[in-house]
Amino acid sequence: MPAKNETAVKQTLDTWAKAVRDGDLEAIMAMHTRDVVMFDVIPPFQIDGLTGFRKTWDSFFEQSPGGDGSFDLSNIKIKANDELAYATAKLLVGKLEVRLTVALENKEGEWLISHEHHSILEEDE
Repeated sequence: MPAKNETAVKQTLDTWAKAVRDGDLEAIMAMHTRDVVMFDVIPPFQIDGLTGFRKTWDSFFEQSPGGDGSFDLSNIKIKANDELAYATAKLLVGKLEVRLTVALENKEGEWLISHEHHSILEEDE
């Protein structure tokens, strides 16, 4: 079942990235657990819970160009069992390239993001 779970997680990540590109805040929120934790590259550097997480998106959408190329994932690597998964990727946000690590939980057959960690890539990485 790992391959099936990894495929489902990849679909979740693709759907999440599309929701961000589309500026669909409700879809973004629906793909995260209530107790989501995010470590970001801009203040506040740690966000705990869906309420705080939601607040970060206003400034993101103000600063992000939106549309194609504004939230593209590459080099995605996924490990998953039936309950938990993690993925690493490179994330392009406008002209900024970021490392991304996410943890996901399988909640009644739906993969939800419970943790995000972003860090800025150096020029030579």
